[in-house]
Amino acid sequence: MFQLKERPELKIKPEDIDANLRPQLSTMLYLTGGEAWLLSRESMGTDPEHTRLLILLASAGQFVLIEDTLMPGSEEAYRQTSLSEEAMESLSALMAPLFPRQRVPAGRPPKYSLANEGTEIFIRHLYENMSIKKLAREYQMSPTTVQKLLNQARSRAARQMLSGQWPLTAGTTHYQQDISVLVWAASHLDKDEQAACRQLLLEHHYEA
Repeated sequence: MFQLKERPELKIKPEDIDANLRPQLSTMLYLTGGEAWLLSRESMGTDPEHTRLLILLASAGQFVLIEDTLMPGSEEAYRQTSLSEEAMESLSALMAPLFPRQRVPAGRPPKYSLANEGTEIFIRHLYENMSIKKLAREYQMSPTTVQKLLNQARSRAARQMLSGQWPLTAGTTHYQQDISVLVWAASHLDKDEQAACRQLLLEHHYEA
């Protein structure tokens, strides 16, 4: 396991991201609930919003490198790469003592995780309309595993909407998709949470 040094000046939170301009990055940060560091911000034009962001995300002991680009006249270009243990070891060796090593706990880590594959599947299925079958082929998983990870991500997203951690605002780029998550959750979460989902949907003039 690796632990990064505290660099509060580099920390970035979900609310720091404009969900209208960078919906995929915003979703990733809200959904994983991990810590994120803004490694660099490169200007792509005269508008300060047109930038390329390079972000390191740490969640559940795993690390993801995110490149998110907003060019003039184009939509968000989002790309992420999961950093393997070998990659982190290489970074640790190159950049020590920025990445001090810690003892790795005993036990085999899960093959797939909500922090990595689950979040990617959620984004690509919900916002890019990729089918379960196509995602299963691309990730070399069974459709059942893809569906399980997708449902875990939906549940987490819905709970964040209920808590207010994930803003649900009419008119945002993916408002309808976010509403669809609540509709799903209104019949799949625990009984009390289902009722809370239905109430929130009514506040947005929807019925489950």
